[in-house]
Amino acid sequence: MCRTFRRTGREKGFQPKRKEKKMNAKKTIATVLGLAVAATLAACSSSPDPEPPSSPTATVEPTTEPAADPTTPAPTEPATPEVVIPTEPGDIVPADQIDAAREAGVAVYVSPTGDGSGIVVDPDAELPEELIAEVETVEGIPTDAGHLAEQLGSLDDILTAHNEAGTKVIAIAAMANVTSSSAEIIGYNAVGTEATGMFQATGDTKAEALAAAEAYAAANPGTTIVDLTD
Repeated sequence: MCRTFRRTGREKGFQPKRKEKKMNAKKTIATVLGLAVAATLAACSSSPDPEPPSSPTATVEPTTEPAADPTTPAPTEPATPEVVIPTEPGDIVPADQIDAAREAGVAVYVSPTGDGSGIVVDPDAELPEELIAEVETVEGIPTDAGHLAEQLGSLDDILTAHNEAGTKVIAIAAMANVTSSSAEIIGYNAVGTEATGMFQATGDTKAEALAAAEAYAAANPGTTIVDLTD
């Protein structure tokens, strides 16, 4: 009885070939892996660097001035109103127009005790009542030395103002010998403004001084006589 023996793979010598196949497979895997890594590295190295994000920039729109309407006239400076100088007798002249009024030939009286404004007067006519009343504020009969000095000062201021206005005024006052506490009347004096030629007349009595003043006024119309002794 014969037994047939079959060789197994080991007996056929397959073991070495299997090892060879395994070695070849490992080499092939290693090669593939190496190629894959190389390809990856090549891809990484060849890709361009990413650009940094650009910052947003603001866009400024140019501004333009609106075109001028050709039908609209250009604005003009308001015209300076013309200064009208008062010229009629009795008109009040503001303080800042007095010089201009006098330069224009207007006679203006400015009270030494007023607010600086003036009043238009007529040099050829007698004084208006309000200006006569101002002269009459001076007391023409002194009571003592102090009183005489005070009244003479006031009269001088008023007559000087009339000199500047060009009016003809004659004031009549008493003359006196005075002390610090008394006064003795010794006569009367009539004194006029520059427009009267600095008229002056004296008399022992008021009647004498007044008569001389009236004679002048009769020859020179527009002269105002003010008796300060009443």
